[in-house]
Amino acid sequence: MENSNIKPFLIGIVICSLGAFLPVEMLDSTSWTTYSSSTTEESYDDGMEMVIETDTEMEIGLHEIALVLRSEYCFPSEGDCLAPVAGEWEVPILENPFLENDAINCKTTKNVDEIEACDVESAGSIGHSIILGGLGLLAFTFVLACISVMGYLPGWVLKLFSSLAAIAIFVGPIAWFVMLPDLNSDMGPGDDKWGLANAFYLTLASAPVIFVGGFVFGSMEAFAFEEDDDWDDDEQDFDEVDDEYSSFTTSMSPPVHTEYEQPGRVDVNSQGVWGDDGYEWIEHPEGSEIWYWRDQDTGQWVRH
Repeated sequence: MENSNIKPFLIGIVICSLGAFLPVEMLDSTSWTTYSSSTTEESYDDGMEMVIETDTEMEIGLHEIALVLRSEYCFPSEGDCLAPVAGEWEVPILENPFLENDAINCKTTKNVDEIEACDVESAGSIGHSIILGGLGLLAFTFVLACISVMGYLPGWVLKLFSSLAAIAIFVGPIAWFVMLPDLNSDMGPGDDKWGLANAFYLTLASAPVIFVGGFVFGSMEAFAFEEDDDWDDDEQDFDEVDDEYSSFTTSMSPPVHTEYEQPGRVDVNSQGVWGDDGYEWIEHPEGSEIWYWRDQDTGQWVRH
């Protein structure tokens, strides 16, 4: 393994893990959109003035809704207040806390508020699915990174998949927001409004982080294939050297002859001429163009 891939692998894993942590945590958060209000009412009970202060906090997530009610009863004539009363619920969106957790049937309901709740749930389901798909792509990128660090996968593949994951995680909250019904449609000019909250913005912010991690992954190199190519080149060079060696040894070999003549055919004492190949040659009979070469080991003339 080459050290050149270890550093971008570790840095990319850390950055992308940080980017993945945010949407994973936000999937179950109820703080995608929030609403808060405070009201004060005066009433009389048996001629006694009573002031009721109520704080309402609501949060809606992709699948759940959270509600907190705090009420305090005060008696101005006596200068006394009862201990605050608080109620807190966190239930699936289609379970209405005001109706004793009766589930809403989106197929049959005709109630306007219940239809709105169904639309909120539908938007949450679509946003949840898109974000979850992006996280799945990121997990697959981590698997590919483990292969790439060994040099068997180029970094641009990791950058591609991590970019697709970042795009999906960024699109998820946008799709949720676009499909979410207008919760402020019935609000008056001076009323408190629903507003986007932490989970929405943190999920959006995670996408650029994952993009950065993907670009770090992109610097990884597929050096394993280069090593294989070098090995093939070495084998080719070795074959060329072997061929050259074979040609050299062949040139040093005795001339090829078709048959050996019986000793004495040419007198061993006959003198020939030395050729450029290092062998002694003789034409016998002269003018016959029949040539013999002298075997250095036996001293005999051998027909070529």
